[in-house]
Amino acid sequence: SKASSRRQPVKKLDASMHWMQQWAAPLKLQAEFCFPGASEDDLAQAVKMTEPPATLVDAFVNEMPTGTPETFLAYLQRDINCLGEDSLAVRMQSLQKLERVLVTGIDNLSTDIIDRVADAVLKPLLKRMKDKSEKCRELSARILRSLIENTSDLSGVLPYAFPTLVSRLGCEDLDGVAHLPEVMRPDPEQRPTELARPVEDSEEVRLELARFVASLLARCTQTQVYSYIDEATGLLRAQAMDPFHEVKSMACETMIAFCHNHTEMLLHFAEPMGRSLTSCLTHNHAKIRIAALRALTAVFWCGVWKHNFEILQMLMAWQDPNKGPLK
Repeated sequence: SKASSRRQPVKKLDASMHWMQQWAAPLKLQAEFCFPGASEDDLAQAVKMTEPPATLVDAFVNEMPTGTPETFLAYLQRDINCLGEDSLAVRMQSLQKLERVLVTGIDNLSTDIIDRVADAVLKPLLKRMKDKSEKCRELSARILRSLIENTSDLSGVLPYAFPTLVSRLGCEDLDGVAHLPEVMRPDPEQRPTELARPVEDSEEVRLELARFVASLLARCTQTQVYSYIDEATGLLRAQAMDPFHEVKSMACETMIAFCHNHTEMLLHFAEPMGRSLTSCLTHNHAKIRIAALRALTAVFWCGVWKHNFEILQMLMAWQDPNKGPLK
């Protein structure tokens, strides 16, 4: 019909709205204004930082001004941002500045300032614990330990600190049996007693991580330990099985304090914790063997005879007479 073949009217802007047409300006890339013909890679390369910049921390050699937490954080913000730069020199210098303020001068800071700074630097510092540079990893762990020891509340730190520590110390599955069904898992006396290749290859960094774990567990409340009991015991076991003797010594001291403070909730962890001390009991250094005996005594207080006799059996290399080696 003529009505259907008639073309539909084209929608047009109302005459009273013509003044808005000047708003429709085409967008242009920033590169066309600053760097004609430059690509995105060229722009990224142009803004990449290659030398450590001068920050507000450099202006205060002896003592930082401690006003409000927001004011104090503004002085550190530039160095916190530099922790994510690609240049090793930039990251290193920023970590050294933060160490001077948050480790050496931590006694001059109030609790509200430390809490505010801890919230701001927690994630950047945890990322630096996986840095390619050994010194950056060590400084990050040292700064975090100082903040953990002086902050008033750990509730916002634990969900990020424990997974990072578990990853760096490689204690997700120390026995290597998580992927096996229950019937195929070896007996406790056949499981490993010492780490052959730790995830963190630097002994100095592992020692700093051991100190960090000791400070973290010492500050945790009963409720917080209950929420992260598997991670906490895994960290202690991994450090007791560490090949470095100073990490073993620190692990034994930390395990003694941990067992005395949380005896009731460690009933089912006595056997794996006692088994992890095997390499310490047979160490060449008498200091490590004595520390291991003290730690084993503390572990015995956590378990009852049904669990403690399993530790003694394993230490005496007892074997079930009904089980023979396959030939």
